[in-house]
Amino acid sequence: MAPQLYWREFTRDGRSDIDHLADQNYLATKFTDSFGKWLQQDNNSSLRSFDEVVRSFYGKPELNIQSFMVADGGFFDLKNNPSAAQWFRPRIRIVTLITKGAEDHFSHRCDFTLCIVGGQDPTERSRSHSFLQVASWDGLTVRYYQNDFPNGNNSDSAWNYFGESSEAFGPKQYLGPFNGHINGACIMKELRNPWLHWLGGAPVAILNCIPDTIMNKYRELPYISGSESSPLSAISRSPTELEGAITNCVKNWYFTRRNNDFFDSSKTLLREPKNIPRWVSHLFLTTTINMTAAGSTPTASSDSVFMAYTKPAGWWVVPNSQFYNQELLSLVAFNDLLPQNAELNITFKAEDYYKASEKLGLRLLQQVGCEDNPDIILPWQALGGDKRMEGYKDVYLKTILDHEGERPFNVLHASFEDVHGTERFQTLGKVHVRTPHKDDAAVFDKKFGLFSDATFNAIMMVDFCNPIYSWRRGVLMQYVPRETAYDAHTSSYDIGSRFIENVKNSRWYRSKIADSPEHELIKLLGLSLHEQQDKIEKYFTAITDRMKHSPIDALTDYLKLAESRRRIYRPLPLNEFGYTLPYATKMDFGEPFYEMTWSGQIQHMPDRGQTFLKKWTCSLAGFDPDLLPPDDSLIPRPPLTIDALPATTRRVASYCQSLKCPVQHRGPEAGTGGCPYSEPRKSTVPHTPSHIPNWADDVLPLMSAPCWCGCEKGETDGGGMKEAICWGHWTLDDYEDVKKRAANIYSHLHAKTMPITRDPRDYWSESGLGIFRGWANAGFPKDSSDVPAPKVIIPKPSDPPATYRIRRDILSLTKEELAVYQSKVDDVLQVDVLGSKWQELGILHGKWSLTYQESTFLWYRAYLLHVEEMIGFSIPYWNGFSMASGDQQSTAAGIPHAFLEDTYIHPGDCSVRPNPLKYALSLLGRSTVTRDPILTQGRSSPGWGDKIDCLKTYHQEISYALQQSTFTSKKMEELASNPQANSTTFSQKQKDDFYQLNFNGLLEQAHDKFRCWVGLDMANNTFAAFDPVFLSFHANMDRIVDMFLDAHPATHFTSGSPLRPFINNGTDVNYNDPRPWIYTTIGDMAKDTRALGYMYGAPTSPDVYTPETAIQRSLLKIRASGGRGSSAPSADNSGGSVHTQNEGWSPEAKAVTVPHILFTNVVRTDESYRVDIFLASAKSLDASSGNPDFVDWFICLGMGPGRDNKGRRSTVTRIIKAEAFAGRLANETVKVVVTCLGSRTESTDPQTREMAPRVVWLPRVGQA
Repeated sequence: MAPQLYWREFTRDGRSDIDHLADQNYLATKFTDSFGKWLQQDNNSSLRSFDEVVRSFYGKPELNIQSFMVADGGFFDLKNNPSAAQWFRPRIRIVTLITKGAEDHFSHRCDFTLCIVGGQDPTERSRSHSFLQVASWDGLTVRYYQNDFPNGNNSDSAWNYFGESSEAFGPKQYLGPFNGHINGACIMKELRNPWLHWLGGAPVAILNCIPDTIMNKYRELPYISGSESSPLSAISRSPTELEGAITNCVKNWYFTRRNNDFFDSSKTLLREPKNIPRWVSHLFLTTTINMTAAGSTPTASSDSVFMAYTKPAGWWVVPNSQFYNQELLSLVAFNDLLPQNAELNITFKAEDYYKASEKLGLRLLQQVGCEDNPDIILPWQALGGDKRMEGYKDVYLKTILDHEGERPFNVLHASFEDVHGTERFQTLGKVHVRTPHKDDAAVFDKKFGLFSDATFNAIMMVDFCNPIYSWRRGVLMQYVPRETAYDAHTSSYDIGSRFIENVKNSRWYRSKIADSPEHELIKLLGLSLHEQQDKIEKYFTAITDRMKHSPIDALTDYLKLAESRRRIYRPLPLNEFGYTLPYATKMDFGEPFYEMTWSGQIQHMPDRGQTFLKKWTCSLAGFDPDLLPPDDSLIPRPPLTIDALPATTRRVASYCQSLKCPVQHRGPEAGTGGCPYSEPRKSTVPHTPSHIPNWADDVLPLMSAPCWCGCEKGETDGGGMKEAICWGHWTLDDYEDVKKRAANIYSHLHAKTMPITRDPRDYWSESGLGIFRGWANAGFPKDSSDVPAPKVIIPKPSDPPATYRIRRDILSLTKEELAVYQSKVDDVLQVDVLGSKWQELGILHGKWSLTYQESTFLWYRAYLLHVEEMIGFSIPYWNGFSMASGDQQSTAAGIPHAFLEDTYIHPGDCSVRPNPLKYALSLLGRSTVTRDPILTQGRSSPGWGDKIDCLKTYHQEISYALQQSTFTSKKMEELASNPQANSTTFSQKQKDDFYQLNFNGLLEQAHDKFRCWVGLDMANNTFAAFDPVFLSFHANMDRIVDMFLDAHPATHFTSGSPLRPFINNGTDVNYNDPRPWIYTTIGDMAKDTRALGYMYGAPTSPDVYTPETAIQRSLLKIRASGGRGSSAPSADNSGGSVHTQNEGWSPEAKAVTVPHILFTNVVRTDESYRVDIFLASAKSLDASSGNPDFVDWFICLGMGPGRDNKGRRSTVTRIIKAEAFAGRLANETVKVVVTCLGSRTESTDPQTREMAPRVVWLPRVGQA
């Protein structure tokens, strides 16, 4: 009967893997190695225990058999802790190597090497309680076999073929054996001395951790205990020999692999080599890891026995691989980056280590059941992956050992596989190099590879301090071409030059983000080898100094860094042996990852790094893993964070050790998981459909303090109770009155005409309206004891509720809410792309904006509506008019951080991208936008205080504008298309009473100063709209305009004046249509914002000045009128207001005339300029508040050269209030100094020097 042998099909869609019975054709093509053939002979396929397989080869003189043992729990003294036998698992594995005679293991000269691996009981035949795996070497490649249950049928086990080494790079990559043997070779995680868990490698009594029942079996097995039955006497005590075998396997397989991918059959380099991404991944990524621990110094000693091992004491040496890639840089044959005399020998005292270890709560843990009296309970995500036992939501753990075990600093480090892979692709051949040497020319052989020495060194220097799990090198992987070509004439590949070109074309480099890996790489390419080595030496010195002067703090940081790297690794399938890695129990499992810096300090990884690593490792733990990470800004689907992953449907790893309680894997629910930033917010209004609302418990609280307002009870009158009492004698806290007017009240609440507010948060939510309607339709129950009397009083409305797009204070947005706006600007407007909508908008403003006239701010209103229509999102406003914005110590001072941060997390795919609010291309991509360096540097700038104090002046000017009673001058009605400010009829002979102070003109003066305050780009009309600050700045200007119109609803406008090029109420544009009537007009934009579909959210800090609305003023004058609804307020031009700072000012104060400085011929040139005004007798021209002769200043914004460099010049009028100088200006005139803002020099433009200001006396409005 033919043997029952199988082969496994690994799936990538969440289904269980499928085992197929191998037919003769499959056996002939795949089972071609010695073990595959052996399985087909006699009854060998029926052998199911480790012992049966090894004994079939044991005793044959032509074979060399060598066994090794590893016990993760070897430090535990089970004999002195017998009660622990119920839950303790030593995790013993036995590894037996078999080869021919004296041949080296895994040699090219030998076509037969077997590596057989089994659990602690070699005689166990059941796969429910043990495992059995074989790696078979045929001289060129490794084939992997496992004895297990075909298709999960637990009735009988069989041998299953999983694949051979080269399949680690094909469809099977990272599946089955290849999520452990990732690059196709056999592995040994503890590949270097001190081999803490291997028999013979660590001074621990492994015998003491082995249960007696198992030990008795060992005594009977000759390949374990020898002929004299001495326990473990036949097990090799030299892990060095196993290390040699494993490194041989890696080297010889990589030799085969390189020959297959880079050379033809005649050993000539292929012009187009294969599998390039997987080769270079050894340099850019951490494809797998090795483990090591601290080395001892000659003074190291032991002071006590803990469990079965001696507690470390004396002095120890931190592994250098914690701080740099020592494994790779020690290969000087092809790399000279490491300085020759640079040494890093970091020693520490044991007592310092224990203090640092205790700060982090380092422990060795074992998972147990809840019935085993666990010491620690952690969320299931804390250990990475899904370590839950059936029926448990958390992970229960026993503390096996405090600290880390026999040696401190158990760390992950760069793997031998990645190092050797890098060495292989960087030493593909030799080229003769001739260099000048004194009078002769020296000729030597130089090795070459995929990358030049300069490029290779620069890549190594990127994140040099983080040898493993470097997100910075990881994201650079996306720029590596997937293929390359070899040029035999130059003995080089084009991959390096194309890689650099791709990096330079990246949005990160073009945006000049200094901390980005892209920018760092190009900068490092410009450094000489000596400069790079000097940087390394300074890094080593920084670490040494920290350990010398602050050893406990330094050790704490470096242990924390080691734990962070372990947490990156833990979700991966290879993380299956818990005792080998300690866990920091005092570090929150959700704490961000750490990274090392050149200063020897650690820091949290930036968002881009956190996202990259979590996305990558979670992908590797999923159904469809790919070792090669995608472009970190172009992810095809939202990633699952490890927190969101459900229990897997199958084991993606071939585990070597089964759990005490096998995990029953459950399938994921449809639709679960996803990006946390795209989760919808849930309503905060509690409402259970089965609950009948009543007055006492439900309706009255909604009237007095609606829960959606976010205020404590009594803080606010969110229901508008006071206003309703004044308005129509509606007593909203009176049961009978509300019951009588319920239908009318509901109608107003639904239409959002009540409560009387401009804060959209005060409007009733649909849930609140449902409660009110449910209460009325239940018969108005007073409390929960009332029996409902159902009757439809308020039918469910057929019309949809009024909805408004809310423009919120940008400081009120959460990081996630802000990210949505950033993504809209990024994806739709494409601020970093030439020819994009962003460029079109900037040019539209520079060419079409209407400034210094009645239409100015209403044109900007249409502009903002057009942008919002494009992006489908509300523009948040930047409130530079808040009290806090003028406070140097406030977080609201300066440009909001939203415009200064380098990156943001895109809510659609969770990728980290350059912040579009900071890195936007200016006109035609000439540069990214520039802002005042004081504002970008922030509080550390020496000029910060003076800069922020400037806002107080702007606040006064805006307040003064809001105190006016008119929007624009009625005397300019005949100038409909060229209203007031752009009037050309002003002259020196004009009478003083011609000049009327109005809101529009005064606000624009403050507007100009404010834009100049931001920076030179914002100060120039051609370039202003290319800065994303522009949108939020003008949203706030529009909010201030809205305040004025709310206070003066009967304001007169030249309503028919078109606001070209906007059409359809600002939502679209038409640049060419000659018909003036199709365009949006001033009248269209002068409506209440709610008529235009939007409102403004409340500012996070109060405005400096808030005018009282017309409705509020009318309410104060209306007497009670029974139960009628509201009537429209009468027109009111009184200019009444509520002032928030100067309580001594009264709107009833008698008007007096005060001096103003009038400029009638201010010329707008290409450049922005500042006009400083001094008394004519001024002794000093110092434009500061300390000069008693300095009156004021204003900005004239430059129109810029325009896209066609033709510019736009015009003449405008300015009026500057100068009441503080009334006494002196009664008998004196003024003079001016004009300064170009770009050059900071006095203007030489004759048109600006011809300004002739005059003093005029106009009625005082508002405060003095």
